[in-house]
Amino acid sequence: MNETTKEPFFTAPWPAVVLSGLILALFALQSQFDTNGDLVYMLGLNPRLLWKYDTFYALFTTLFLHGSWIHAGMNAALG
Repeated sequence: MNETTKEPFFTAPWPAVVLSGLILALFALQSQFDTNGDLVYMLGLNPRLLWKYDTFYALFTTLFLHGSWIHAGMNAALG
């Protein structure tokens, strides 16, 4: 008798799944509270602010900002 075992359809490691969910959840939070781009201006990589006010935290926080649902979704799927 030839038994075939079914392989799982989705085999991503759990840290990748958690990171993808976190990316989408943080973008949902970002889109709820940022009405006119102030959050992106403050936390994004703005060379003028980086040079003038030494806001080096922006080198880190800019990694978590996304421009649209497509941008966040592609980063979640391919990241």
